Amino acid sequence: MPDADSHADHPLSASPQSVAADIAHDQAASTDVPDPGPVPGAQPLAPETRDAAGDAADAAAVATGGSAAVATAVPPELMPFKELLQLMGAIIFVMVLLAIGWAGAHASGVWPE
Repeated sequence: MPDADSHADHPLSASPQSVAADIAHDQAASTDVPDPGPVPGAQPLAPETRDAAGDAADAAAVATGGSAAVATAVPPELMPFKELLQLMGAIIFVMVLLAIGWAGAHASGVWPE
């Protein structure tokens, strides 16, 4: 007959304490996750360092118009008008799509008049 700690042969003949110990051991083994180390988002950011060569390259790009971001930059006081224009453009676009869909639904007979 197997001893009380071994219930591999027949689980019903095992003692509840040995089953609970095996379950606790299995749970502890399944939660042993190695430490992933420091989280990149939680690390402090290094301060940006600039050098004379980088400043000269930036100045040359601005002078020659080589940077697309500089060419399309909007002054902060005009930003609300730009956003309003973009919003109105999106609304008009959606209205045109609805009109085309409405007309298409009527023309196809899906939407009766």
